[in-house]
Amino acid sequence: MRGDPCAKAPPRNPSQCRPITGPTGKVFVPTAEEVGDSTESKKEIIGLFPEINPFSTPKPERLLQRIIQIATNEGDIVLDYFAGSGTTAAVAQKLKRK
Repeated sequence: MRGDPCAKAPPRNPSQCRPITGPTGKVFVPTAEEVGDSTESKKEIIGLFPEINPFSTPKPERLLQRIIQIATNEGDIVLDYFAGSGTTAAVAQKLKRK
């Protein structure tokens, strides 16, 4: 094995980031520094819609970007069943997904 393909950045191919077998049992888990947190995402929402009070657990765009990049390819359809604040749809569109 050539080492941990998920140690520094997310791969374009999700199969590259499956749990690595071996004594360490490493799994790709992004940190808040890499993908943001709810505080950051609340600020994003307030920046777009200053008149509303965002709900308590919005997802940061960087997190959704990471998930969408790992799980899909350009042109794929991304379904956000709940579509709360529309962040998933906005990020999917920026990444050329439908």
